[in-house]
Amino acid sequence: MARLPALVDALAEVDLRGHATLHHIARLVRDAGEITSTKRGAGGAKMEYRDAATLLMAACGDINPLGALAAAKRLQMLEPIPADAMRTMQREDLPAHFEWLREPTNFATTLTRLIENAPQVAAWEAAYLSEGLAVVAEGASEAQFSVTRAIRRFAQSGFRPGLSKPVRVIFYAPGVAAEIHLGWVWDDLSETDAFHEYYAPSNPSEHLEAGRAQTPDVMFPVEIGVRTLLALHHAVNQKPRTRGPAKNPRRPEA
Repeated sequence: MARLPALVDALAEVDLRGHATLHHIARLVRDAGEITSTKRGAGGAKMEYRDAATLLMAACGDINPLGALAAAKRLQMLEPIPADAMRTMQREDLPAHFEWLREPTNFATTLTRLIENAPQVAAWEAAYLSEGLAVVAEGASEAQFSVTRAIRRFAQSGFRPGLSKPVRVIFYAPGVAAEIHLGWVWDDLSETDAFHEYYAPSNPSEHLEAGRAQTPDVMFPVEIGVRTLLALHHAVNQKPRTRGPAKNPRRPEA
């Protein structure tokens, strides 16, 4: 398993922010004891999927690095919004390859499982996109046509908005809520091979700033896709580099 710097490197490859910013966030989380790393350099503790999820929550939980640690702690407290009868039935009908999503778990645990199963999720997304495009080509509903039209308009500029990605994890800064989607949100009622979950604090007042009576109308969502999940998965499974023999070993005395 990899060390903490490897997780930072992996995240930096898919994040617009500089490596120095992500390294600073990682250091804040490590020094606060939120991940298992207690030593620096080659002697640092090995990272697990849980550590990768904690780092991701800190990096994406707030737009201000100074609030990363507090946001990560808030995100760890988020629970699934109580399911209605339809949502409960959808969970029971999840296909076998999503068995690990069937049990309702908090946001941090579900995010950890997404990173652990990232290769499977990536393969699922590729197949989902291929099948979805074929359906749109044959005859789309009004909702499908409207969304794909927006995606194509963005594509002209080379930009891929979040709604064009079946796999989406959305963090609402500063860690006040979250969403996880595997599949098109607008087809939530008709799809069985999909997963949609919304997370909120069990006690919303604990997440609000002092003196604020309600959640703000201006929000800052931070969103990641399957590439980030894959990058962290591979980083966790990366073998740490071992030191080779010394270039000028000292010869034993005769």
